[in-house]
Amino acid sequence: MKRILSTLALLGAFFLLPFVVKAQEFTITIEQVEHCNIEVTRGALNPVPVNSGDKVPNFTMITIKVTPDEGYQATHYTLNGEQKEIKSSFGELEIVDKDMTISAVVVSAKSCTITIEQPEHGTLSVKDTKEYKPISSGSSVNSGTGIRMEVVPDAGCEIEYWLINGEKITPSASDLLRNSYTYVVKEDVTISAQIKVPQTTEGKITMIQPKEGQGTLTAYYFSEGNPVDVTDGAMVPLETEVTFHVAPAEGYEMDYWLINNVQTELGVGSLVNNKTITVTGDLEVKPVLKATATPQLDSVLVKISYEGTGGYLETKYVEPNGSGNPQSIFSDKRIPLGSVVTVKAKFFMTGDYLVAYTNNGNPVPAEALTEDGFVYTFIANEDADVHAVFSEKPAPAVDYTITFEAGEGGTVTATVDMEPIESGAKIAAGTKIKILATPDEDYEIDEWLVDGEPVANTGLNFYYLSLSKDTNVKVTFRSTKPVEYVVTVDPVLPSAEAGTVQLFKKNGDAVESGKSVVTGTEMYVEVKPADKYELESLQVNNKTLKVGDENLVNLSDGGYKYLFTVTEATTIKATFKLGGAVEQLTASQIVAYVTNGGTRLEITGAAEGADVRLYDYTGQLLLSSTEHALDISALPAGSYIVLVGNYTTRIVK
Repeated sequence: MKRILSTLALLGAFFLLPFVVKAQEFTITIEQVEHCNIEVTRGALNPVPVNSGDKVPNFTMITIKVTPDEGYQATHYTLNGEQKEIKSSFGELEIVDKDMTISAVVVSAKSCTITIEQPEHGTLSVKDTKEYKPISSGSSVNSGTGIRMEVVPDAGCEIEYWLINGEKITPSASDLLRNSYTYVVKEDVTISAQIKVPQTTEGKITMIQPKEGQGTLTAYYFSEGNPVDVTDGAMVPLETEVTFHVAPAEGYEMDYWLINNVQTELGVGSLVNNKTITVTGDLEVKPVLKATATPQLDSVLVKISYEGTGGYLETKYVEPNGSGNPQSIFSDKRIPLGSVVTVKAKFFMTGDYLVAYTNNGNPVPAEALTEDGFVYTFIANEDADVHAVFSEKPAPAVDYTITFEAGEGGTVTATVDMEPIESGAKIAAGTKIKILATPDEDYEIDEWLVDGEPVANTGLNFYYLSLSKDTNVKVTFRSTKPVEYVVTVDPVLPSAEAGTVQLFKKNGDAVESGKSVVTGTEMYVEVKPADKYELESLQVNNKTLKVGDENLVNLSDGGYKYLFTVTEATTIKATFKLGGAVEQLTASQIVAYVTNGGTRLEITGAAEGADVRLYDYTGQLLLSSTEHALDISALPAGSYIVLVGNYTTRIVK
């Protein structure tokens, strides 16, 4: 037994030996270079600086951060002579497993343009990592600048990947970091993000019945071999084939279907009243019926087609007798002989276009066209194959003047092929010009105006146009700061000793008179009469509240409370009156009385030169003097407030 214990003790000492040996250390040498500063730290939560010549334990993780001077770019850091690309402005990580000599490669910076392409289903913003200032699309920064991209996906959506100059970059797996990414600019860069939209599994079916008396629309689909009726508003699994059936009333027949507001032709033969559609999302189906047409014995086939970009054809015909509404032709359709057919070119892109028509392969002469060559009208006396070719009209070889301006709160610039141009420049017709609007701090874009007319730009900070005439572009801006209004308490009437008026926000915070508050702020005013006074009225702007008004809340201490919301500059004035009809408010020897048949006011007991002020009961000052005998013959009969210095009383004339 003793032998076994001795053996175990020896083995224990052998295995513990490596833990008491001092951990191996390596030397870190930092070779600083011109135009930058190299910092090395170890530790993540509380980084500790590592100086050149320091020793650190084996397997220590260090952070190498290279900060170039203004106008320079650090492209690589070197580790024992090996160059490694700098990818983050926050520093690069290395594990120490040998002596390390650290340096950097620094070059002169160049100007790089950052283009931000906003993603669908989200908003992308960019800031620099040094001062965290926002960077707008089209801005220029020095190469080597670190930027931080942040995306806010729409509700229910999430980022799928980042796009930097077309390269897809997988976002962080961390929920905290998933919607942000840092990047060091090395050249002109285009930044965007791909947002993933959650997939739906069902589509909503909207069934619009024909006009009253024309017929009935029903629908069904098969599930595991059994028919399932579909009603208006039903949810149907995606990829389900739903058949819609119309039962026309007597005297009516199908004209066409509207599928999600897109006109669709009918089936043929027995399928003329049926439409089978595979559900790929929400679906709206509406059958359009018409009165049963008189059978046509003679008819012709009309074919309509076009090629080119920028437009489409709208084709209608009127029957030979001229009765009835014009009817549409899509692709190929047989119509009554002698019908009048009108083919009209329409365009969904801006620009100047030309249209060339042929009928049965023969060019249509210019004199047969109307509305600047866009409309072709003919009588269908035979089968007709009408084809149109769209082309963009060549830009005239002339120069036009482009002017651009900004309203208060921002600047407007313009470029052609990324080169800046000045307002008033002469630009060749057809040249694409990019206008860039940059709001000042606390401003945002309000409206784009081209030659004084508003244009839809969905909040973008840039706009493209090609000149076909002298053109002016103006961008207006609006402040994003909340509107503020001043709330003021006028002096308490008839005197400051008659009571107090205090302002508060809804949460009880006091507000000093004359201060500004944000519009929409809910506030209240507390009015407290002094001893021997009572409140006569409270005036808030043009609104006057008398005691007893339901909006004037009585307080337990004898005061009043009134709640209001600030929507404009607000002035509050409280008017008080004496509580007794003839009570004198001071125990001093000052006396005010009316003599000489009500035409003279005399004051006794006051110091020589004391101010005498006379108010009516609305608080309006009528007389002010240092004389103690005043002529009041011009005043009408009634009650008045007299202030002598700080003493107040009432007189009756």
